Amino acid sequence: MGKAFKDEVSCIPQTLRWLKEQPISQLESTTRSCADRSLIAVGSGGSFTVAAYVAGLHERKYGKLSRAATPLELIAGFVPSDVAAVFLSAEGKNNDILAAAQALVGADRGNIALTLTPDNPLLSFCKSTGVATPIGYDIPWQKDGYLATNSLISMMGLFARAYDDKSFDTSFLDESWLDQRRNEFRASVALENVARGAAVIVLYGGAGKIAAIDVESKFSEAALGSCQPVDYRQFAHGRHLQLAGEVLPVVIAFGDDDDAPLIDASLNLFPDGVQIQRISLTSGFAAGELEGVICAMLVVEAVSSLRKMDVGQPFVPSFGRALYGTDIRELASKYSRKPVSLLSRKAPHVAPTSAHSAAWIDAGFEFISRLEVARFKGVVCDFDGTCCYTARRVDGLDPSLLDELRRLVDGGVRIAFATGRGDSLQDDLRKKLPHQYWPHVFIGYCSGSSTAWLNEDFDAAQPDDRFALLQSWLTEHHMVSDWPAAPKVIGGQMSIRLTDNLSKTAITSAIKYWLEENRHAGWRVFCSGHSVDVLTENVGKRNVASKFAHLIGADPNDEILRIGDSGDFGGNDHELLSTGLGLSVAAASPLMDACWNFLAPDVHGAAGTFHYLSALEVQDGEARFSEKFLHDVRAMLMQDKGIE
Repeated sequence: MGKAFKDEVSCIPQTLRWLKEQPISQLESTTRSCADRSLIAVGSGGSFTVAAYVAGLHERKYGKLSRAATPLELIAGFVPSDVAAVFLSAEGKNNDILAAAQALVGADRGNIALTLTPDNPLLSFCKSTGVATPIGYDIPWQKDGYLATNSLISMMGLFARAYDDKSFDTSFLDESWLDQRRNEFRASVALENVARGAAVIVLYGGAGKIAAIDVESKFSEAALGSCQPVDYRQFAHGRHLQLAGEVLPVVIAFGDDDDAPLIDASLNLFPDGVQIQRISLTSGFAAGELEGVICAMLVVEAVSSLRKMDVGQPFVPSFGRALYGTDIRELASKYSRKPVSLLSRKAPHVAPTSAHSAAWIDAGFEFISRLEVARFKGVVCDFDGTCCYTARRVDGLDPSLLDELRRLVDGGVRIAFATGRGDSLQDDLRKKLPHQYWPHVFIGYCSGSSTAWLNEDFDAAQPDDRFALLQSWLTEHHMVSDWPAAPKVIGGQMSIRLTDNLSKTAITSAIKYWLEENRHAGWRVFCSGHSVDVLTENVGKRNVASKFAHLIGADPNDEILRIGDSGDFGGNDHELLSTGLGLSVAAASPLMDACWNFLAPDVHGAAGTFHYLSALEVQDGEARFSEKFLHDVRAMLMQDKGIE
């Protein structure tokens, strides 16, 4: 089962030093990419404590309502499409977390999976499906025993650093602090009573909730006794009657300085005889809740020591092992879910049984007929979210697409990328595509501000002078209190990196106001998880497609296949996909005659692009969709028609 629990507790200062030394750039960038959406953090057992902590960090950093969930709560519940998920597991191999990840395959949400081993089933599944950015650390110590201890602290600390590394200070949690707290709890009369079998009520205020969750988790998992976590005011609504019985529970009261007036007012009203263990925490959510969780471990250590038992190495009965090992992936498929259809993705506002649904389905058949007769001389793709998963954008072009791109080029079909990226895309493609393919791959960098074939070096266009006026106006009116990095301007694109969702919303509104006041017709603003992009009237992905079509002698409407992931109104691929023949691997256009998503519900992102490309048959320098692809798509539409 691992180390004795007291030995695991003794390793906590070492663990805190270890986590402060770890690189966090990838975890930091992925959490930042979720800044514009709510978060659901998923974990079982001790990892649920981490999940509650991560949800709290996200809310406080980005102002987006977030929550923790067990895997079953996620699988059996409803997760809105604009909510990102974080999958948490020390070893990444328990069946529940694998089932939770499986449940979200098919939607590019910017999910994250964190484990403390670099190679495990969860990370492998995330890599193969693109359901989440897989991040694995390699802890240098033996895994935890029965109860989560150092793995829990490690994951909490890594996320705390990812959200705000500069202010996350745990230097006070050293060996002397640990010894002092240990001695305090070992000498506690209240905890002695718990060891003799008294029930426990764990109270928390603005601080201490994560600690209370962990006390309950460990008491329950180690069968130490009954434990109820509740906040001070919820306790006042009837739960106080537990203090009026003949057998009194012990109260563990968490809180920080801000909670002190409420704690004093509450505890002073408790009847005589109620034993209280008060635990004061340092101020600040990140460090204070981590301190509270460590205190929870020390409380458990003290109670178990008084009982002369080792909660880190209990006897686990066979039925318990069988319960833990139950594979819920097949069972989870039994939960009823609203069927995902082509129509529901194309027009979610149209009820399947409405009189309007037939018109939309007919429009889908008409679009398929256009695809059937089309002969494509070129394919133009968006990049982020289309040719790489948003969750793994730092990895560049997804390896699964390489063979298909080479096959198309070998058959005489030309490839183009329309992207907001700059020379980083050139570097990535040159590393992955053999040199002989470079003259046949066209790139529209920075939303078409610069264009070149891959064999031609990237040449950044001169910045549009009007952006200097915009930046000065934003600075003068204090629209951005603290620029994390200077805006990047190339040609007709300005990219502003912001980590705070509230700032992104405010600056987007401010820029739209400035554009209207200065009558900059044709300018657009797009807001994503990692930036705000401003485009002038002279650039855009549609321009890239038109120039590409001209260079290869193709009709941009009928001889160029367009693929992207954000085809809806306001999406940064809407312009590209709303004309000609466009297909989406995620959000479709609300227009009847443009940009459909013809993928199975569990296919998205780079896997969707692979599905479209692999369905193309090449002959005489042109590509067309296979009869099987067209048949399958028509069959999906027929199913939608049957829903009527």
